[in-house]
Amino acid sequence: MDQFGAVLRKRGMPAFELPSGAGHDAMMMQRITDIAMLFVRCGNGGISHNPLETITAEDAQLAAEVFVDFLRHFQPQA
Repeated sequence: MDQFGAVLRKRGMPAFELPSGAGHDAMMMQRITDIAMLFVRCGNGGISHNPLETITAEDAQLAAEVFVDFLRHFQPQA
């Protein structure tokens, strides 16, 4: 999470740590590695897991760029 936050701040964006009920998305992977999630702004007031869920192309592009930057600079923690 710290490394995702560093990438976001480097790009001039705030990093928020949010409590999330999305643990089901990480349950299996947490058995073998640490988990962090990058949540992307929802264009309809936060409706998710619903046919009304939406995202802009710009937000999808930005999220992809942040993720690639994160991967390029990832430092495993001891």
